[in-house]
Amino acid sequence: MSRPRRFGKSLLISTLEAVFLGRRDLFENLDIAQTDYFFLVYPVIKMEFTRVNVRQVEDLESYIINTANSCANIPNNITLKDEKYYQSIFYAVITLIGFDIEAEVNTNQGRIDCVLQTADTIYIIEFKLNDTKEAAMQQIKDKKNPQKYQSRGKEIVLLGVEFDQHKRNIGGYLRG
Repeated sequence: MSRPRRFGKSLLISTLEAVFLGRRDLFENLDIAQTDYFFLVYPVIKMEFTRVNVRQVEDLESYIINTANSCANIPNNITLKDEKYYQSIFYAVITLIGFDIEAEVNTNQGRIDCVLQTADTIYIIEFKLNDTKEAAMQQIKDKKNPQKYQSRGKEIVLLGVEFDQHKRNIGGYLRG
């Protein structure tokens, strides 16, 4: 959902939740109550991330790994055997908790799988499916990915992450 940072996404989500739960009473004097919308009740799944406290670098790394490990709970008959599948899950979760994240960032040497920024740290992340975390880290170094961010005055952390397709989980990661 596109919107400026800190611009009412919680209010919007709560409003949509009320609409889909059929709560017409909450909209009595508003335009939507005057339309032919039926306010039917639909199943709503609401994921709340406001209590996630991962503003420290160490907390973020731990949260990323624990969250990505929850991929093991996804049934094997709906998983894809593609690196982009795992990368998409990672991207969605990190975006939902409110971090600034970009995928497939172009550089003069190619593309970076993922760049995640906090107030004082830039994470450059390379994912490998059925390959090693060392190979992921080596690719970051070979492609000189940190160069793009060196003038920003932030700490740069390199993360090589290996996904294990058979375990549907993170096989390991290397911080450099």
